[in-house]
Amino acid sequence: MVWHDGFYYWCASENDAAVVVCRSERLTEPGEKKVVWSAPARGPHRGEIWAPELHRLDGKWYIDVAASNGCNTSHRMIVLEGVGEATDEFRFKAELYTGDDIGNYKQNRWAIDGTILEHGGLRYFLWSGWEDDQDEQWLYIAAMANPWTIATARVRLCANDDFLWERLDETASSRGLNEAPQVLTRHGRVFVVYSAGASWETTYKLGLLELVPGGDPLNPSSWRKWAKPVFQSTRETGE
Repeated sequence: MVWHDGFYYWCASENDAAVVVCRSERLTEPGEKKVVWSAPARGPHRGEIWAPELHRLDGKWYIDVAASNGCNTSHRMIVLEGVGEATDEFRFKAELYTGDDIGNYKQNRWAIDGTILEHGGLRYFLWSGWEDDQDEQWLYIAAMANPWTIATARVRLCANDDFLWERLDETASSRGLNEAPQVLTRHGRVFVVYSAGASWETTYKLGLLELVPGGDPLNPSSWRKWAKPVFQSTRETGE
């Protein structure tokens, strides 16, 4: 959700095939819903439209959203650019490069849940991605040249299994999974809230990374991971 010029804007995917934006003067009422972009019938970005985020950057509206060719393994982050207001039409601008060959832009990698960090006069892109072709999700970050272009090689922010609560079923034998990074800034401090574990289980949680004072966002050692989740489900105690 975004607050801009007296209105709340809420962005979401619909039926895995479109992006909608709602505008309201009240936080508790979504307001009228507008379809601002629909996936094409063919091509690499035609389906599985996931987790769009609305951003106001350099005086224009942009939406970062994950899209695929209908198969999850092909998910990539794409950028949509608005033609006017946040509830007006958006058009495809670019596919973001989230791989390791930044100079040649070869072997783009799986990516979802992209978001924006603006810090120290610079802009960064954060997302959940695969290292290679294996279904293992890590948090990554890279600097941006503009709202639709990655400018540096990606950097893995942290391990995805430092703590048992980050693993799929909270056991040492299961793999870690980090996704859905969200930036939180407060009193000069920079945090990244992220999801950990299995989204399909009650053990899904929110963890927290904090950028150390004066730290470089592209340096993993500049991020401190909190040892306990900041949000989790309560245990059922039914009678």
